[in-house]
Amino acid sequence: MKSLEKLSELFVGKTGLLNHEIKSENQTARIFSTYLEKLENKFNKLNQDYYRLVAKAYMPKSKKNEDFILYIDSGIIKEVSVGCAVKNKICSICNEKIDFCNHIKGKKYSKNLCYVILDDPIDAYEWSFVAVPEQINADVIKSLKIKDSNFDKSLDNKFFTKFIKNLQKKAEIGEIYEQDLKKQVIKYSMIVQSEMSQVIKNSILDKLTFQELKDLRDCYRLKASEILPISPQLSSNTFKNNANLNNEFKI
Repeated sequence: MKSLEKLSELFVGKTGLLNHEIKSENQTARIFSTYLEKLENKFNKLNQDYYRLVAKAYMPKSKKNEDFILYIDSGIIKEVSVGCAVKNKICSICNEKIDFCNHIKGKKYSKNLCYVILDDPIDAYEWSFVAVPEQINADVIKSLKIKDSNFDKSLDNKFFTKFIKNLQKKAEIGEIYEQDLKKQVIKYSMIVQSEMSQVIKNSILDKLTFQELKDLRDCYRLKASEILPISPQLSSNTFKNNANLNNEFKI
């Protein structure tokens, strides 16, 4: 329960992807609210009360998403999977870390089933629409259809509206940052790989993630500094170095 409660907090604001591929073009939806739900008359394999983490997500109703929304409504696209990290994976038999004990997951010991307890979640990366989920019961359970063309007015919820606007602002900042990264990569690549055409460079950059762009920028910048000095020749460091020259002749 504690792990589910922590994940409930961590997954708010996380992006929905396709097949766990972290690329901007694979972003499909975003979670804006989560809660834990106890299912009546349903129990897990240990005969304990069954709880599930339910997340509410929104998806823009656009030309690009028309077919995707249709597949969700018809039940063709239904299964989901999550990407997260936990601090500890505990053995249910000995309460030690599963990687350092001798028990085997799925095997019974004195009629007690050995399973892994995911303890202390530390991060939630994303969630994805997949064909075959790791957890067979993880899927879309309901949808919210909005008839009003004005998205903000159709939801009488000031918190949700503010949340959406905040996410839109962050998305705009992210887009500006991405474009700036691409410009830097192109600038340094003109020194390192001047023979490559601009068309090919743009095609490659459009397929890279933020982190890949940053890594490529840093790599190109390092290579460029070996060919040409990145810092201006008349920088403050130059004056500082010159100031220490001929000290033995000074009175």
